[in-house]
Amino acid sequence: MKKWLVAIVFLLLAGCGNNNAAQSSMPLELKVALEGPVKAELNKPYVYQAKVSYGKETVKDADVQFEITSNSGVDEMKPAKQSADGTYELSYSFRADSMYTIQSHVSAKDQHTMPKLEVMAGNGGIKERNRKKMETPK
Repeated sequence: MKKWLVAIVFLLLAGCGNNNAAQSSMPLELKVALEGPVKAELNKPYVYQAKVSYGKETVKDADVQFEITSNSGVDEMKPAKQSADGTYELSYSFRADSMYTIQSHVSAKDQHTMPKLEVMAGNGGIKERNRKKMETPK
């Protein structure tokens, strides 16, 4: 009985020990703040930025690309240019009235993240959607 009591006390004390070693080995989270306008005029350049950090440090060696898709059929992948430590940019001009998605693909520190923004270019394709509704037989 004493052996069991000693074993239980030992386990309880071991469980209450310092966990700093285990916590410090946990990987930090790769974070990306994607910024840029959500309303755009046609045929004007707009800048989108992905600000990349890992813990409290900026990431200077990330692989960053921007994917641009729209409901009007646009589907492009563009490489980002590093403009400052941890900041990667894309300059883009919207060519058609449509709703667009700007999605950054960021790989660094053995992690990958893909935040996105919704952008309304021109009238957002409202005229085209209304035309298609009128053409659709009921």
